[in-house]
Amino acid sequence: MAGIAAWGGLPLAELIKLVRPTPKAKAVVFSSFGEGAEGGQFYDSLSIENAMHLQTLLAYEMNDE
Repeated sequence: MAGIAAWGGLPLAELIKLVRPTPKAKAVVFSSFGEGAEGGQFYDSLSIENAMHLQTLLAYEMNDE
């Protein structure tokens, strides 16, 4: 099964520019407010290089929902 979605959100690079991490920063870390699928707090990270990619999106919308 394949799927295509229309994603909406903020380019992560724009948020990083506002936050202005120190030059020593190596990664962006995300954590959830709620429990993950297997219990406990969900978290993940991206390298600064990947986070700054033009196609990296902090998505908050899928197919206008």
